[in-house]
Amino acid sequence: MSKKYAHDLARIDEALSPHVCKARNARAFDFRTPGKGGTYAFSLTWTPGSLSLAGDCGELTMTHYSALWTLEEGLRWAATSDIHYLLGKTRLKETFDRDATIRDIIKMANEGAVDSRKRLRDELRGWRRERPDPYGWYDPATEFDYVDWLNDRPTQNSVWTTYVRAQSRYEYKDQEERVVVADGWELWNDIRRGLGERDVACIHTSKGLEHLTELLQNEIETEHHAYEFCYGKLGWDDYHPCYAWRFHDLLQVECIRRGAKMALEQLDADPPFIPYAWRPALADDMAAFPRAFGERYSSVLARAA
Repeated sequence: MSKKYAHDLARIDEALSPHVCKARNARAFDFRTPGKGGTYAFSLTWTPGSLSLAGDCGELTMTHYSALWTLEEGLRWAATSDIHYLLGKTRLKETFDRDATIRDIIKMANEGAVDSRKRLRDELRGWRRERPDPYGWYDPATEFDYVDWLNDRPTQNSVWTTYVRAQSRYEYKDQEERVVVADGWELWNDIRRGLGERDVACIHTSKGLEHLTELLQNEIETEHHAYEFCYGKLGWDDYHPCYAWRFHDLLQVECIRRGAKMALEQLDADPPFIPYAWRPALADDMAAFPRAFGERYSSVLARAA
């Protein structure tokens, strides 16, 4: 194996030979449930500019060279920032949300249908106000008015699908081309047509809408299916599916937030320990003091001296 990669190893050796080792400031914290039980044990490691998570919930590195340059300021920034803001500081991306996309499509279709239902309700109210005198049956004219009033009652048929009568049976290639729906039901009719459902009246019944919802759930399984259905079958040029963060993504960032808060509380309760060998040098030259630990060491160093 070494002969096979001899040339590559020689190039690597040439590139790494000038390297020198230099200590870097770092601080690590462990988080777990006391005892043998518990889940999601993890560790949090800070270095100037980054905060790394490792453990049962996976690995994730959060990078921000301004906010995370010092230990305390970095932990405070991670503990108090909004979770969506912290998600943007990682490599994580929102994923396609199938259920939310289906609900959004149904919501858009229902907006016009609800308005149509309201118009029918207003028509029924006006129809009831125009009711003839029920005690005028002795007058034949009143009787005819009452019968006409009953026949003019607005019903669901006023918003049901109607068919345009073709002058010739060869005028339309498909029956679907003759379908005309009332205002507000166009999107539901497009969904029905895109799903291949032949029963036009199903968009006006509860069972029919439930059936279309089941067909829509079977039709949209992935992000590609959502684009294909909305753009190809419905003709929605400006529609975009819904996206959301996964539970695992939220778990990792929340571990960083909660871990940073607990680590900050521990630092406030227990001042950092300065090794005895560091104290003479630090006392002589405070400028050489690690910037990452800030001014908190100065008071500890003064007491130690």
